[in-house]
Amino acid sequence: MEKSRYQEMDERFSRFMFGAQRNRRDSESIDEKEEIDEMEEIFKPESNQSSSSEIPYLELMENIDRLMTSLSTFKPLVKKVTPLLEKFLVKKG
Repeated sequence: MEKSRYQEMDERFSRFMFGAQRNRRDSESIDEKEEIDEMEEIFKPESNQSSSSEIPYLELMENIDRLMTSLSTFKPLVKKVTPLLEKFLVKKG
């Protein structure tokens, strides 16, 4: 008698905390199918993109070169502006 009462209390607590139990086999297979479909949708290649094996390395290197050139032109400007910014940020004591 007492064992079933404790089991019932345990089941009520579990339902309260975690919700009603579903048929695990059916829900897991449906969840897995939905998850697989979502992943395929996310990672499928777009029609205008080339496959991952055809990465345009030349274009990639040209863009990196442009980025580095742009950063090198901004470096002197940053060196000039840094002391001015530090003066504004210094706490007055």
